[in-house]
Amino acid sequence: GIRRWIKRSCKQHEDVCQFEDFGGNVIDTKRLGVPQAYGDKMKSATFCGHAAGDSLSSRRPTSAVLAGCIPVLICDLCLYAFENFIDYAAFSVFVAEKEVLEGRLFDVLKAISPERIQELQRNLRDVRPHFVYHEGAPQSGDALDMLALELTLRGSMYRQHRRWFRH
Repeated sequence: GIRRWIKRSCKQHEDVCQFEDFGGNVIDTKRLGVPQAYGDKMKSATFCGHAAGDSLSSRRPTSAVLAGCIPVLICDLCLYAFENFIDYAAFSVFVAEKEVLEGRLFDVLKAISPERIQELQRNLRDVRPHFVYHEGAPQSGDALDMLALELTLRGSMYRQHRRWFRH
């Protein structure tokens, strides 16, 4: 229901909000057709939203980072790429689902000072290389390297859990 609330809020703030609904662009049952102008819209936007969907993870925040758009994370329980190593609060805005449902999304965003927006954008540029994949061998700190670190950490945690709770 969060996305419906955002869509409704955007209609009330069309001067500052664009809502892309991919529902009409279904290519097949597994993929949505992404409008060609979508990437350009993200690159020119200050904020790009990520709302809870069918799963607790999504590539939308990563797409926002790569586009240079401050992610607005509206998902109380979502998991984000590399969050064990990257502080999302340094380059993203977290908005509680409750605030969206109460119609306060745009109040929250408008309350962010221009100085804070510049700081988030600066931090976004600093963290962007962690989300970029390179051809060939991974580079230190790139997305493939970060993924390997995440998997190593998860494997370590799994082995500890198994050892600690073995009957």
